[in-house]
Amino acid sequence: MRGTLVGAVLVVAISACGGTTQTPNAHASPPSARPSSNAAAPASEALPSGSVVPSSAPSEPPVATVWHKLEAGNGPDAREDHTWTLDPSTRTAYLFGGRDGSTVYDGIWAYDLASDTWRELDPGGKGPAARFGHEAVWVEGVGLVVWAGQAGPTLA
Repeated sequence: MRGTLVGAVLVVAISACGGTTQTPNAHASPPSARPSSNAAAPASEALPSGSVVPSSAPSEPPVATVWHKLEAGNGPDAREDHTWTLDPSTRTAYLFGGRDGSTVYDGIWAYDLASDTWRELDPGGKGPAARFGHEAVWVEGVGLVVWAGQAGPTLA
């Protein structure tokens, strides 16, 4: 699954970091030669290799992450190389395409995040051709935009 879960993991990793790593300055005076004030050392002064200097901005507490197993129920068959694209205004995620071995899918499924339910959409023969390894994005006012990818050994 692309995007949503990966993004959530990155947010947790970034918000859990409390400081920044400074590059040591080989030409600065040793720590014993520094003035004895409680102020933080300027970034231009030397720090031992691998030191972490706390950020001057208050850090946010780590984000609590709770994972929930979702049952596919009446959802799509298992697959890989599909796209999972979110429409944030309706809290609906769209799954398109993908493959399972030699089967390449062209179905579009909508997953309602609020009700935890799937529904298969019927674009009336106007949807994209079956493909996998493609890209997709939700464009406000336009909808789901799908491009590129493969349909078996050929590019779509």
